[in-house]
Amino acid sequence: STAAAAGISELEEALKHVERERDEAIRSAKRDIAKMQEAVAAQKSSEPKMEELEEEKGQLEEQLKDLLAEQEKLLMSQADLMEEAQEHGEVQSRLEGQVNDLEKQNHALLEQITEYMEQENERVRQMEEEEDSEEEEG
Repeated sequence: STAAAAGISELEEALKHVERERDEAIRSAKRDIAKMQEAVAAQKSSEPKMEELEEEKGQLEEQLKDLLAEQEKLLMSQADLMEEAQEHGEVQSRLEGQVNDLEKQNHALLEQITEYMEQENERVRQMEEEEDSEEEEG
């Protein structure tokens, strides 16, 4: 249960990291697009520069796609871990109920044993009294 919680915590940290990377990639892509638009406006005749920026934009879009896919995997893993933690909790709850039942049964048995021992002690005491009275008479 604590292992599942630690796993969830690790996944949440990894998810935050991926989200920060994704956000930075988006900001970077927007900056690059803005630079590209400025370059296009300033140098309409500069085709090679335009192609280079288009290629860069394509690479950034691929990075963004990869980050989003990684985020999706992390979210699915987190959901799996949370489901597993819930199942562990349900099992633990059932086991605690069984332990409580066993403790009640154990308590009842101890009471029965105590009662039996008290009866046995009383029987032994009565037998000793009878022997003592027989010896006195005899």
